[in-house]
This record gives sequence, structure tokens and C-alpha cells, in this order.
Amino acid sequence: MERLSMLRLSPEWESALVASLDEPPRRRRDRRLGWIAILAFLLAGLLTLLCLLPNVAFAAQPLGAWRGAIQSDDGRKVDVLVRFTAKGAEFRFLGELGCRATARFVEDNGASLHYFFDWIHGGESFCDRLQDRALWMTPTADGGLAFDHGMDLVTWHGVLHRKELKSPTH
Repeated sequence: MERLSMLRLSPEWESALVASLDEPPRRRRDRRLGWIAILAFLLAGLLTLLCLLPNVAFAAQPLGAWRGAIQSDDGRKVDVLVRFTAKGAEFRFLGELGCRATARFVEDNGASLHYFFDWIHGGESFCDRLQDRALWMTPTADGGLAFDHGMDLVTWHGVLHRKELKSPTH
């Protein structure tokens, strides 16, 4: 108590300090351990969310019909129809290419979907060069899928959107 009088604390501060000094050390330690446990729990939750965040990009593979246009680096443009299935995707390249291809689903790496072309039918050299090649599909901000396919010296890219089904007219 003599030391406290030399510091010249206000009566309120002095009584609070004396009360904390009179508190048993075990109680102070238990209070600190409680705060540490709460912080550790919050940190563990935050780390779990950060680990799961990359996997949120695709809740599942896209399904159904999608349509879009792809364009090569050299300026060629092709319309494409895609039907996604549980095991992969069926592509129909329209216009001058006029070919079909199937691609099997390989993986979802959290940022994009990886497919591998394994069956080609019809078309010209473009379609033949799809055989045994990789394709990456990445979600876009507007709900579409970005198409990215590198082939020899030319890269094809574009965006696909879910195909709207036309309602029957009566």
C-alpha cells in the first residue's frame, strides 16, 4: 500500500488496482486462458474458411445446354453448342467447321474445370487437332463459362452461356 501512495493515483484507480492485486493469480490466469481459447477457436474457423474458399468456385459441374462463340488468335470465329453431362461434355462446332467432339471431365481445381477431348467426328483439321487435347472452363462474373483451348500455335477462347429453352407457342 505504501508504493501506491507514492504513485499518486486517483482513488478510483487505486481501488481498482488494489482489487486486481488482491485477486488470486489462478483466477487471472483462468481469465487469460479463456480469451486465448476464444481467439484460437476464431483463428481455426478463419483458417478453415480460407482453405474451403478456392473450392467454392464450382459447386458442381455445369449441366445442360450452353451456347457461345469462340474465337482464335488469328481472328476466326465459330459458334459452339455444348451439352454438359455428369461425365463430361458434348461439343458441336457450327458453321464451316461442322464437327462434333466429346470431352471427358478430368478435374475441378477450384478455379476452373479441366476437360480432355477424346472423341471427334467430322469437320476439318481444326476438329482433328482437338483429339487428346486439354480444355479449361472458368466461371465468369456474369454466370458464363470462359472457354480456353490451346492448339498448336493458335489459342481459341470465348464465353459460353446457359442456353435458354424456348417456350412452346400455342
